[in-house]
Amino acid sequence: MSPTKSAKSRARASKPAARKAVAKEAAAKKPSAPKRFAIPREPRELELEFAPGRVVKLTNLDKPFWPELGITKRDLLQYYADIAPVLLPHLVDRAMVMKRYPNGAASEPFFMKRAPTPRPGWIETCSIT
Repeated sequence: MSPTKSAKSRARASKPAARKAVAKEAAAKKPSAPKRFAIPREPRELELEFAPGRVVKLTNLDKPFWPELGITKRDLLQYYADIAPVLLPHLVDRAMVMKRYPNGAASEPFFMKRAPTPRPGWIETCSIT
């Protein structure tokens, strides 16, 4: 019976030079963290180009979304940007209906069931039945 890979690694790691080699090998295999996208604190509005020809306009970034907590629309968008690497794979090819809160999270929401017009050509639409 031959030792398992983890048993071999433990045996190699028992020697100081081998421990460094095992740590270096593990660090080389570790995937690098995605670069954080930071939404600038100024101005109130900005346009972002995510890919050639894919521009998104962000407006009213200083609008309070949760005023009692001091959280703005910019803060919410930054949160979405931060969790995008984890969230987006779950949203691929899924239809979306947007629940909008035009006057903050404490205000009366409404469902936006139709894509706005005009809209960029790269935004796909579909019928939901």
